[in-house]
This record gives sequence, C-alpha cells and structure tokens, in this order.
Amino acid sequence: MSEREGTARIRRSHLLALVWLVPIAAFLVVVWVGFQTFAEHGPTVTITFASADGLDAGRTKIRHKAVDIGTVKSVVLTKDMSHVEVTAVLDRQIEDRVTTNARFWVVRPRVSAAGITGLATLVSGAYIEMDPGPADKKGEPADHFAGLEEPPVVDEEDVPGTRFTLHADDLGSLAQGSPLYFRGIKAGEVLGFQLGKQARQTDIFIYVRAPYDKLVRPKSHFYNVSGLSISAGAGGIRASTRSVEALIVGGVGFDTSDAAMWDPPSPKDAEFYLFGSADEASHQPAGPTVTYLAYFSGNVHGLGNGAAVELEGLRVGQVTDVHLDYDPSSDTLRVPVTYQLDLSLLPFRADKNADGKEAPADLVNQAMDRLVKEGLRARLGSANLLTGQRLIQLEFLPDQPPATIDYSAAAPQIPTVASGDLDQLSASASAFTDKLAKLPIAEIGAGLHDIVSHLDQATAGPELGRAVKSLDRSLANLDQITQQASKEVGPALASLRRTADAADQTLEAVQQLVGAGGDRSRDLPALVHELTDAARSLRALADYLDRHPEALLRGRTASAP
Repeated sequence: MSEREGTARIRRSHLLALVWLVPIAAFLVVVWVGFQTFAEHGPTVTITFASADGLDAGRTKIRHKAVDIGTVKSVVLTKDMSHVEVTAVLDRQIEDRVTTNARFWVVRPRVSAAGITGLATLVSGAYIEMDPGPADKKGEPADHFAGLEEPPVVDEEDVPGTRFTLHADDLGSLAQGSPLYFRGIKAGEVLGFQLGKQARQTDIFIYVRAPYDKLVRPKSHFYNVSGLSISAGAGGIRASTRSVEALIVGGVGFDTSDAAMWDPPSPKDAEFYLFGSADEASHQPAGPTVTYLAYFSGNVHGLGNGAAVELEGLRVGQVTDVHLDYDPSSDTLRVPVTYQLDLSLLPFRADKNADGKEAPADLVNQAMDRLVKEGLRARLGSANLLTGQRLIQLEFLPDQPPATIDYSAAAPQIPTVASGDLDQLSASASAFTDKLAKLPIAEIGAGLHDIVSHLDQATAGPELGRAVKSLDRSLANLDQITQQASKEVGPALASLRRTADAADQTLEAVQQLVGAGGDRSRDLPALVHELTDAARSLRALADYLDRHPEALLRGRTASAP
C-alpha cells in the first residue's frame, strides 16, 4: 500500500452550522421581545377599592382621556377582607406622572347630583380612570393608592376655575355635585365635604368656574339655597326655590356687593362661612363694626345670635352673643347680651384720628353719647309674634332720667329699659289670670245650678201647661173677633165716605146760596164753617179706620196718628 492510500481526508459539513442558526435567531427574537416588553413595561401600582364590581383581571383597562394606559393584572381581597386590592401595570410613558397627586376611580353607570354618567360602560364594560393631577404640582412617586368611590365632579385640569373652602355649622341637604349659583346663574359645583377640626363645623369644598371665580372677593357672602324657601310678610305667604335641581340635591349661592368689588379677587383655597339663607347673609356687616353690651331684666327667651338690632325701626346691627353670667357683687344671675353696630348703616360722618385713619369706635361712641343724653335707650322687642323671635330696639323714649354710656365694662353699655309690648301683654295676661283666679267660681256655679233647678221645676209643673192652653184659646177668640170686625169695617167705611161726599155736596149748595143772597142771612157763614169741619172730621175718621180697623174693638191708642 502506498502512503497516500492510508490517509483519510476529513471535510467539514456546512449543513450543521445552518441548523444552529434557527435556535440562535429564536433566542435573539425572544431577547428582543423581552427587551421591548421590559422597555415598554411601566410601573406596577396597587389600588384599593371598596368593591371589585365590574373589574376583571386581564380584561379591565386603565384609561386617561379615553386612551388605554394600563391593564388590571389581579384582583384580590385584603387580609381583613374589608376591601379589594387591584394590581395593574401601567405604560412606561406615564411613569413620571404616577405620583401622590394621581387619583383612580371606577367608571360605571351612576346617577348622582351631577347627572347620569358612565352609560357607555353598559356596552364596553367598567374601566378604571386615572387622573394624574395638575402638571405644575409636583408629587412624590407612589405605587399604592386609595381609589375614589365617587368620581370627581370637575376635572380641574381641563375646566378653568378656582377652588374654595366653605365652613358651615351643618351640611344640610348639600351633596357632591350640588350646583353653585351667582345671582341665579350656575357658576360651579360642590366638590366634596369633610368634618372640620374638632368636629365643630363641616368643611365644604367648592369649585367656581371661570369667569365667575373672579367675582369671588374677600367680602363675598356664600349662603345655602337648598330646598324650598317660605316667607310671610305684608304681601302674604311667598314660596320660592332657586331651581328644581337645588330643590332636589341642594345648592349654594354667593353674591358680592358693589363695595366689595373694589377688593382684589380671592386666591385659591380661600375660606368663607356658609350662611343658612340669603336673608341672613345680606344682614352681615358691610363695614367696620362697634361692639356694645346690654343687660336686660326679665326673660330674654327668643333672643339669640344673629338677632336684629334696630335704630328707630331700621336694622343697624346684630346680636353676636347671649349667655348666662353670675354677678358676685349682687349674688344674682344675669344675661349679658353682646351686639354689634354696622358703621356703614349708621348716619355718622367718617371722622379720622390723628394718624389719618378712620376711628369707627370713637366716632360711634361720641355720637351715641349725644343720643343717650337725648333719650336713646335699648330694650327688647318682638321680631315675630308667631315664632317668638326677639330683637333689640334702640329708641328715643320721652321722660327718661338722665343717663350716660357705661365704659367700665368689657364693652360700652347703652342704658336699657323694660321690654316693650310683649312684656306688657304678658303682664296684662298675668294680671287677668290672677283676677280670674280670685273669682268665687264655686259660689257662682252653685247659684247658676239653683236657677236652672227652679226653671226646671217651673217648666215641669202642670200650671205651665194650663197657662199655655188658656193663652191658645184667648188667641183663637181674638182671631175670630178680628175676622168679624174686618167684615163690618168695610161697610162702615163705605157709609162714612158717602156721608162725607153728601156733606161736600151740601156745602157746595150752601156756598151757592150764600153767594146768591148773602145779605139775607147772617147765620149762613157760621153754618157753612160748621159743615166744613164736620165733613173734614168724617173724612179723617174714615181714613183712620181704613188704616186701623182694630180701633172699632180696642179704641184709638195714644200713639196712633
């Protein structure tokens, strides 16, 4: 064998290299897809809701402005089983907006004060809406959120306006989405509410849309317009409501006076007090106020905070405090009443002090000193007899002893006098009650009982029956006599008239005879005169019997003509 024939030649196969290309390519695809998925994979967040109604893992989307930005991966119960935890994966493009400012809520069909929303989800199914919050407000990154059970009423990022806070003693019928009005025009909504500090008030958050938010000034007044307002006055009873919506879900109104418009617009989150009605809000002081103190004798029931203070019948202030106090010097209880006078409602010139600033307290006190010397006094009056509400009346009363304002107390004290008409009426009623109590009611009752008993005995005896029967017979006899007299009166009257006519004829004949031969007989004139009188008497008798036929039986009465 030759050396060439014993050597084997090895050749490399290219087919084996091509086979490895397939798994390598698959691996590269997987790596690329994984990289892409990782690159697009955003933050994972956990949202807590009260219920998982309408939420499905792997199907429910998270949206913002109708664009899908994430998917729900799981829905599980919390450890205490009181809530559900929804885990969702969001897109990486919104990673920088997933902060403490973000809010999440479930969009489903709802009926609320804001209207009917979420009807489109009847077909597409519920989804979770995300509100990242304002872009100019920086928040801290977060991955756990408490979902809202109710969607926000207004998207503050899209709807221009300003947010304010109201403080109220009671929420009343207000709810999330209740309307807000400015002089009857809808200008915003109620965003929500919460219990205030120390649980003394309710904080109500409102949103006033542009351009009405620029009308909110530091001296603007907010008031409740919920339900139906009923008032009674000289024109009768009047009922009114702001709108049907406010009647059902409540509402808030606000107003700004012309003087308040000179102030700059209120900033965001400014705080105001919510008054119970427009009337209460309109009576709030519009200018500087001066505080006074009064001690009234007697019962002050019906006088409370907000009660009116009137000067000569016109409102010039209001009561700010009424409470019970103990006076150790006299060992008695007393009720100090603090009230304020509004300088803008008083006809006093705005003097200024040495610094060039207005001094309302000094101004009003000086004017009040002069008025008190002229007889100005404070007393309680009645504001409404039906409800028992009372007010403070500042009036000029004649014949008052000299007095001055007492400046030794915590606030200047204007002299007071006894209450007016209401106390006088109560005193008169009390005096009448005392007199009524002193009457011998028992003796009067016994006497009335005796009188009734005697009357009963008199009517129950046989004598009354016999007297009634006798009277009945007498009336029957009188009726028969009257009928007979009526039959006889007619012929008698006719005979009298004929006699009178004959006398007239005789008189005419005699007058003719006298006219013919008056110088023959001097007695004829006297005869004619007597015949004339006789005829006149007969005619008068006939007329009288015609008017009074009963005179034939009874005779002529003294009163008959």
